[in-house]
Order: sequence, then C-alpha cells, then structure tokens
Amino acid sequence: DGLHILNIDHHHDNTRFGTVNLVVPGASCTAEIVWNIGKQLGVEVTPRIADALYTGLVTDTGKFMYENTTPEAHRMAAELIDAGVDPHEVYRRLYEDLPFRRLLLLQRALASVERHDNGAITIAHLVKDDYEQTGAQENDSEGVVDHMRAVEGTAVAVLVRELLSDERNG
Repeated sequence: DGLHILNIDHHHDNTRFGTVNLVVPGASCTAEIVWNIGKQLGVEVTPRIADALYTGLVTDTGKFMYENTTPEAHRMAAELIDAGVDPHEVYRRLYEDLPFRRLLLLQRALASVERHDNGAITIAHLVKDDYEQTGAQENDSEGVVDHMRAVEGTAVAVLVRELLSDERNG
C-alpha cells in the first residue's frame, strides 16, 4: 500500500506502532524532538513553525510544570521566542480564549468527582448527555483531568469519558 507512519514521541510506554519509530524518553515533549530534528536538518524556523513548536512545548510540559521538563525545554522556549513567538498570545489562545461550552462541560465533570483510597484517587466522568446538553465536542474535555490532579492528596486523577459518535467530533 506504500503507506508509512512516522511515530515521534517522548513517552517511554509508546507502543512503537509506526513504520518508523523515534521515541526519546528523555525529551520533555514531542515538540522538543521535532525541534532537534529541524535543527539537525538546518530547517529555517519561520514564525509559523516556531508558534507550532512552542504550542507543543507549552502543552506537553504542562506549562513547564511537569517533572520531566528539562533545561533543554527552556532553551528551546528561548530560541522560539527569539524566532518570533509571543508567549502571552500563545497562552491566551490556549488557556483564555475558551468557548463557554468547555466551562459548562468542566462544571458537569467536576459535579461528578469522587475520591477513593483516602483521596489518593480522584475520578470524574462525562457521558454523551453531558456533551449534548452543553453543545461540547469530545476534545472540549481536554484539561479537565488537570483540575482533579491539582487536588491535595491526589496521586492519580482519572476522567472517564463516554465516546461520541464521529459526527460530533468536528
């Protein structure tokens, strides 16, 4: 069939599903791996490329909060800012310009929160009805689990979602 899949990832548990797999567990994020490939190939980092890489860097490092965030990630951020990225604009676009339906979906998820094992496990759920009544799409649940992870004593945060049919994932 001639189809090849390039699988680039930083997660150690990646299943290596690609025809070609580049898995670098020591990287802070997948964008860092792509950035390094671009540097090795001498790719000119245009403002559009810099914006995409910075967006990946910020989201995949949890806004530079996750423990796997390395000094290399911060050097990458500095180079991307030098290449024209506006960090405030990226932050605003990612975290402040959210559709109201996402807030309504978050409200429903938080209303379902349960704590187990003396608070070590925090679980919430969303069902199809939650999406339908808020007008939300499946990807609108991005970030919900971060709210639960932030709760004192939580070691594991879980969001259980009922998947929507394909026509709602537009």
